[in-house]
Amino acid sequence: SKSLGVLKSRGKYIMFLDSDDSYNPTTVSRVIETIEKYNHPDIIRFRYQMLPKGTEQDIYFDDQEKYVEKKDFRELVYPMFIDSYRLNALGMDCVKKSLIDSIGNEGSEVRFGEDMLANLKMFTKANNAVFLKDVLYNYIFNEKSTTKTNNKYISQNIPDRPQQPPHRP
Repeated sequence: SKSLGVLKSRGKYIMFLDSDDSYNPTTVSRVIETIEKYNHPDIIRFRYQMLPKGTEQDIYFDDQEKYVEKKDFRELVYPMFIDSYRLNALGMDCVKKSLIDSIGNEGSEVRFGEDMLANLKMFTKANNAVFLKDVLYNYIFNEKSTTKTNNKYISQNIPDRPQQPPHRP
């Protein structure tokens, strides 16, 4: 459904919202403000809060807004794919449609980790990104969701699997 939405979209930027989640009332205005302030960045990344607990996602850069150019991705951005879950979901992204179009559908058969794969592809092609300290996305945690149930089933059936760190979306 994400691919179809991207295909039919007409705007310059795209944001993804899961059907059971929501944006804060200031999300769109804050994203527009950021687009104008940073001269149309390729990616804008914001934070989420997990509901109903209200737990906030880890900060990106010492609780400050940060503009990062491609030359600094290796040092500042790519470690977040390995060291944490902070870039694993698309819901906290506002991305130029042209950037999404450039990564195509390759890898769309992936069923787990597809958002992280898409983010990695987009950051690989992006020239810059802005990381906001703002919490603009409401992630509704549901222990009985299909993803949680399937991930638990799969991980329980892998022999000699290493211990997993606690799940953080």
